[in-house]
Amino acid sequence: MKVSHKLLSPDALDSLLDEFITRDSVVWDGTLAQKRKRVLDALEKGRAFIVFDEDTNSTHILTADEFASSQTQAGK
Repeated sequence: MKVSHKLLSPDALDSLLDEFITRDSVVWDGTLAQKRKRVLDALEKGRAFIVFDEDTNSTHILTADEFASSQTQAGK
């Protein structure tokens, strides 16, 4: 299920952005603040999505390609 970044508190959004940046994002260069801005820009422009996984009760950021692939795999 997609979740709008606008529904998250600033602290929750920053934590989610940081987790995405440090986990396996394609955002390599720049300060943490610059990286956050780039990922937030991707969320705002629909190039990335915040997704809540009901099975694992967890929230992740997926690129648009990753999201599309997950929907195809789930048969949705």
